[in-house]
Amino acid sequence: MADTAYNSCCVDEVGASHIDAQCVVHYGHACMSPTSNLPAFFVFGKAPLDVHACACSMLECSRKSNKRILVLYGLEYAYALVDLRRTFEESCKSNSCNPEVRYYLVEKEKDANIIGILVGTLGVAGYLHIIEQMKELIKTAGKRSYTLVMGLPNSAKLANFPECEIFVYVSCAQTALLDSKDFLAPVITPFEAVLAFSRRREWTGEYLLDFKDLITLEKQEVASRKHGTIRNDTRTG
Repeated sequence: MADTAYNSCCVDEVGASHIDAQCVVHYGHACMSPTSNLPAFFVFGKAPLDVHACACSMLECSRKSNKRILVLYGLEYAYALVDLRRTFEESCKSNSCNPEVRYYLVEKEKDANIIGILVGTLGVAGYLHIIEQMKELIKTAGKRSYTLVMGLPNSAKLANFPECEIFVYVSCAQTALLDSKDFLAPVITPFEAVLAFSRRREWTGEYLLDFKDLITLEKQEVASRKHGTIRNDTRTG
């Protein structure tokens, strides 16, 4: 059957009766209201879910409010509940979402001399710009960088570059935070690299995972510096 006569969440017994059906298989979203005459079987489907990103968001919310979290979910996500709970519990013990640990990594990066830039995406808009921005940032800080394209980083891959004392991971926002406790060198985000290598930047508590926000911020700072230069020149003249 195609379009239902009433709400799409309800089993279409009317449509089924037109073809003398003995049961109905209902696909997709369902209100689970009991049927009047025909037995019904439900197929909810599986909507994609980044379990790790979801767990990190839950953890961040929990730390900000210091209260219990009520998770409401659609039936299309029911398949992921067990995995989500396990990942959330592991994240509570993990370092990847811990602000104190992230700040420690930023401080550690300041002492690094050779930095590896890990390219974790070839499709997100602006990734080439942020790579060049990282190169320039590292060069200005008097350090060396290598650009590495390797897909999803793991300890075995990164072990091939022992000269790199720390890595900057350029990826989408959902995969930006890597738990690098099993790696030979820490893995940080572009935002953390800016905090480490930019003398004019201090951490205010704001945290940017989407590197497109860094590009916007950079443009604003460039415009601000140009405006300040014009004002200074005007005063001098």
